Amino acid sequence: MLVLALVLPGAVWLVAPAVPAGADALSTVALEGQGWGSGIGMGQWGAVGYALGQDGGLGSEPYGWILSHFYAPATLQTLGDDAAQTVRVDLTEDDGNFLIATAPSGVTVPGVAPGSTGSTAGAVMFQPAAGGAWNVFTSQGCAGSPGGVWTLQGTVSTPTTAAADGTTVQLCLSGGNLSVGGQLEAVETSTGAQRTVNVVGLGQYLDDVVPSESPASWGS
Repeated sequence: MLVLALVLPGAVWLVAPAVPAGADALSTVALEGQGWGSGIGMGQWGAVGYALGQDGGLGSEPYGWILSHFYAPATLQTLGDDAAQTVRVDLTEDDGNFLIATAPSGVTVPGVAPGSTGSTAGAVMFQPAAGGAWNVFTSQGCAGSPGGVWTLQGTVSTPTTAAADGTTVQLCLSGGNLSVGGQLEAVETSTGAQRTVNVVGLGQYLDDVVPSESPASWGS
């Protein structure tokens, strides 16, 4: 039992024992969780439970059953031309900067016919021009030719570039280049802010993203 004592100069006063707080009369407690997920889709722990048979006796389920359980009435289909179905990813690492790209094999220069002189360069940079157009500059690398020189090649309406050999293209960043598949495109917001978008085929996007979010070793 807890007893409190108040000590004053020349005297000691005893105070009555502390009375415990009354218990909450509620019989149930509701907890509400919040997170970054959409709340729609497949839960990783639930999926691995079904796959390993930790599902209350249902047994190990195949991937088709698991996908149908979480995503029904959607059905599985085989994609035709994978590259024709693209995903656009905002590369926020480059927000507010002019898009500068490079690749070991060189990058494509928009506005120049493929295979002709000047159709590839060591690096390309896009800057907005009047009327919604974009100026295209080329150089040897991310920092420009010796002395930071960039050469104006022309003006285009759709500023996109990719690796000349079809492999990954590198977005030039101050903290180190970012390698991505597909194309890089410069866009401008309604307030005039610069943005860089990665335009990549759906299949390649899944090949790149899924192993990063859920590696093959997870759940084993």
